[in-house]
Amino acid sequence: MAIQFFDQKSDYLHCGSPDAPRLFHADPSDQIQVWSPQVGQGYMQTISLREGLSLVILDYSIHSAFSRKATRRSPFLEFEFQVEGPAAGQSAFVPKVIQPDSFGLRPVQPRQLNVEVIFSAPLLKPYAYAVIEHLPPQDRSTLYDLANWVYRSQYGYAARSPQAAFDYVLSGAIASSQASTVGNPFEHLEFFAMGRLWRSMTSEMYKVIEQILGCPHIGHTRRTYLEEKALKLVALMLQGLSHSDVVSCSLVGDDLDRIYQAGRILACNLYNPP
Repeated sequence: MAIQFFDQKSDYLHCGSPDAPRLFHADPSDQIQVWSPQVGQGYMQTISLREGLSLVILDYSIHSAFSRKATRRSPFLEFEFQVEGPAAGQSAFVPKVIQPDSFGLRPVQPRQLNVEVIFSAPLLKPYAYAVIEHLPPQDRSTLYDLANWVYRSQYGYAARSPQAAFDYVLSGAIASSQASTVGNPFEHLEFFAMGRLWRSMTSEMYKVIEQILGCPHIGHTRRTYLEEKALKLVALMLQGLSHSDVVSCSLVGDDLDRIYQAGRILACNLYNPP
């Protein structure tokens, strides 16, 4: 079967109703999106807690693989907790601060249940630096190197300090086209090691997630309750970032060569991907 291609998110995620029985709980202010029957079933529920802070619950399965164009948005930080699915029992910190135009493949997969906490402006910088403080030195250096690379791609010279370059990236001033005008990011694979940092979920995280999914409140009390639980989840994740139990797999030389080659092919064919 041919893989379908979608040019925008609304092609495969449609508006849903807070009254849907499958939801754990909902409020009329929640944004509900449901998967198109063409590719899967389930929903994505976005709960706005306050400016710059959202809680997202995803419960879905995919029965038909598809490719989609990534939608660029302002920089944000994502803390992801996988309850059910291929990576069940894992939590991840996902910094979405550099988002060049790209395409992604969504494979067939059974039910996936995720809880995500999303930070954007004006809470982006405080929590970004909280993450920086908890990262191992090597990961911190990689993130600063990425920020410097982006800064140089626009101005032709390094920023006055790693922190200044990082501030620039967090501001969202860099355009997706500018991020790829100087050099080839696929030649610097270490930059993409920062794309997703995995840690094993703890019993405390599971307890907080159960409280989120089983929230008994409505209205303003519900929002206050969920905000407290979301920030508790992030605090637990930050405590674990400085630990060394990163979930990873080793790559041999041939694997790296194939990754570099695939990156170059995709970079040259963004609008007509193989």
